[in-house]
Amino acid sequence: MGQGLGTPIGGFAITSIDCIRSDIPGQFTPPFAFSSSTLTLTARNGDQLVASYSGTGTLSPLGLLILKGSFKITSGTGAFHGAGGSGTLSGVENVVTQPASGFVTLSGQITR
Repeated sequence: MGQGLGTPIGGFAITSIDCIRSDIPGQFTPPFAFSSSTLTLTARNGDQLVASYSGTGTLSPLGLLILKGSFKITSGTGAFHGAGGSGTLSGVENVVTQPASGFVTLSGQITR
């Protein structure tokens, strides 16, 4: 859960549960992959954008997961009904402390 500011959505709340996994079975060691089928951005008026995302992560010496990936808008409500679009995702996640926390930047286009 978190919050953000974007164009054209304005202020929004963000919710997502993702899966971070290692490419090496049975071990949590690099390289890492992450994905989620549901990332929800909820505008202050209740309108929503829903997206899926995936990508790769590399571990920094401080235990921060450096994220790079892509997202795809899968649906929307209200002013975003019928929305689509896609773009890139980048960010940092602290996986040393639990629950994990961090930030992401989404850059792309909303289409209708």
